[in-house]
Amino acid sequence: MVGDIIGKINYLTTTIDGCSPWMVVSSIPTSLRSNLVQSPVDVIIHDLRGKEKSVNLDTNALEVVKYDGYIQEEFKEGSETQKIYYEEIINLLKERLGASRVIIYHYTFRSRSSLLTDEECNTTHRNPVFYPHVDTDKPGAQRLVEKLLSKEEAERALKNRIQIINIWRPLGQHPITEKPLAICDYQSIDVDKDVHPLTIRGSDYHPTARIMSRNHQDNHI
Repeated sequence: MVGDIIGKINYLTTTIDGCSPWMVVSSIPTSLRSNLVQSPVDVIIHDLRGKEKSVNLDTNALEVVKYDGYIQEEFKEGSETQKIYYEEIINLLKERLGASRVIIYHYTFRSRSSLLTDEECNTTHRNPVFYPHVDTDKPGAQRLVEKLLSKEEAERALKNRIQIINIWRPLGQHPITEKPLAICDYQSIDVDKDVHPLTIRGSDYHPTARIMSRNHQDNHI
């Protein structure tokens, strides 16, 4: 057991052009992909191992669930492996959430041991993101539902509860030791001060998101 450590988190401080934060999903040079200015801040990273039951989706917006399937390698779009994995995840979410319907609309493999070049990155293979963010916001979630469903289905779904859930897991039997995922309990965030609209240009799924700054009085957990 490693326990809690101090890690550096790259928080938004300002923007290069003074405009609202934006970024481009593209293989253009890194310097042209966003107007973000970030600064690393030392933050305590808590080890959840042995404390998995202390967090849940409804209270903390994150949860640790054991994966009992056997898919441990990358798959290609339309492959039998992808079909099996999707069925596993759909069944897991239905059982855990009591959901009447689960739609998996996208997947991404993240490279950690060696970062991908701009040319190697595509819609399903990307490098880790090195700053705290929220993948979508309420308007973006509504647009996503309207994109994935028919008009009638979307209207019906939006009258009920919908959730967008990211499932992250390592491929293989060994834990990730390089660039591991960090997740923040939303209850520890000052939404008014530390969460800012982020426009994502070129995204098919999440054209609007949120990016985080850090008020030093806050204790992001």
